Amino acid sequence: MTDNEWERGPDAAHAIGDAPERLEGRVLLLYGSLAEIVTAHHPTTDPLRVPAAELAEQLGIEAQALPGRRFTATIGNDDQVRDARLID
Repeated sequence: MTDNEWERGPDAAHAIGDAPERLEGRVLLLYGSLAEIVTAHHPTTDPLRVPAAELAEQLGIEAQALPGRRFTATIGNDDQVRDARLID
């Protein structure tokens, strides 16, 4: 096994990286079972789509109440919203 193969293998160490920053977001609308949200990294022309039920559960509200709501959250590299908290 060469060094390059080992570095990409299952036993290789992988950097954890910096923790994702906390962002402010706003739910634009519901699109089927998804909520379209805008953040500093996701403009209205290309909103982030996340499962509405999961976001609503994190925020402690019904999914139908999501549109227009503002919140803060961390968004990982996998575009998953975590630790969402309502602002208003």
